[in-house]
Amino acid sequence: MNTFDIHLDQDNELKFKVVVEGTDEAVLKYQLVLETDRMNYSFPGHIDNEDICVVIPPLEKILKEGTYSTRLEVIVDDRIFTPLAMSTNA
Repeated sequence: MNTFDIHLDQDNELKFKVVVEGTDEAVLKYQLVLETDRMNYSFPGHIDNEDICVVIPPLEKILKEGTYSTRLEVIVDDRIFTPLAMSTNA
């Protein structure tokens, strides 16, 4: 499992290279989900020069420093695919 760091006191822009095949006419949505003990936080993504770009806003008033399970989800019609799971150090 990959690990990456985010800063709790500033915006964090993350870019992922994910190729989704066989969905020519489907509408794709992307989100990054950060899991905590009390709730999960979801951040929408968008396509930027063939990369999936997600911006995580400052979370210093919401999260404590620590390591959190995180996953990138691709939503195709009514199905959710998880092409990437990782840990986030905050």
